[in-house]
Amino acid sequence: MSEETKRKMLFCSICDYAISKLERDRLNCRPDQVRCPRCHGCDYTQFYSYGSVTHIKRNEAWECGEIEGAPLPFPAEQKEPHD
Repeated sequence: MSEETKRKMLFCSICDYAISKLERDRLNCRPDQVRCPRCHGCDYTQFYSYGSVTHIKRNEAWECGEIEGAPLPFPAEQKEPHD
């Protein structure tokens, strides 16, 4: 999956289910009225973007075995320590 495609996706903050931003924007109802189809644990307003702070924290927690799911690795430019 290309970086451009990843940036057009949103991910469930519980199970990392992925939807496109376009899919969310085409809903015929408010995003807070639609639950994640996989885990039903959060609504679409609680999904996170690729490369966001939530994404980075979920990835770190997953690497430590603290959460289930399978977050995508975060962007390479953000893996580098900032001076």
